[in-house]
Amino acid sequence: MLLSIRDLYVGYRTVMGTLHVLDDVNLDVDRGEIVGVVGESGSGKSTLGQAIARVLPGNAVVSGRIMVDGVNLLELSEKEMEKYRGTTVFMVLQNPFTSLNPVKTVGYQLMEAARIRMERSGEKYSEDRAYEMAIQALKDLRFPDPEIIMLRYPHQLSGGQIQRVVLAMSLILRPKILIADEPTSALDVTIQAQVINLFKDLSKEMESAIIFITHDISLAYV
Repeated sequence: MLLSIRDLYVGYRTVMGTLHVLDDVNLDVDRGEIVGVVGESGSGKSTLGQAIARVLPGNAVVSGRIMVDGVNLLELSEKEMEKYRGTTVFMVLQNPFTSLNPVKTVGYQLMEAARIRMERSGEKYSEDRAYEMAIQALKDLRFPDPEIIMLRYPHQLSGGQIQRVVLAMSLILRPKILIADEPTSALDVTIQAQVINLFKDLSKEMESAIIFITHDISLAYV
């Protein structure tokens, strides 16, 4: 089993005491499997994804086990966890703007993702190859002008475009576990269908485990 969660508890410390969000969560996701997490706003869906990716805020209280290939992510130091983020566990956040550096171009950030993937797979870094990977990922996300998008800064793009840029980054990194938190919320219906199909292809071709978080139960059944 690629991902195995046991007895996961997450709470948040507040001035009024600890707010209990998740309790006794158990979940298994294997390679090539897509699991939908469906629930209303405030039910803890995003918290589950953030706990797996270890990106919870500083006031979080966490216990239990999150095992990835036999390693408990909750026992890793922040420095050790850095080796797992991106190519092992990648999370597409509900607010995609927080995933990108506002002072770096889209192209720089996508090519940086390509560099990380190449280094971790033992491949020598090539700037030309990284550029090709970035352009192809943007094309896969149906950008009609990927070369222009590469030159843009995040604030120059719409919310839907930012969402697709982050999804392009996930295609480049090819993570073992992809956590998608409301990944189609800012997209129109046509692009939504294309993104869902890309997730399916990612799952089949690279045997990535995908956790698809949504409040729309109809999307979970697509």
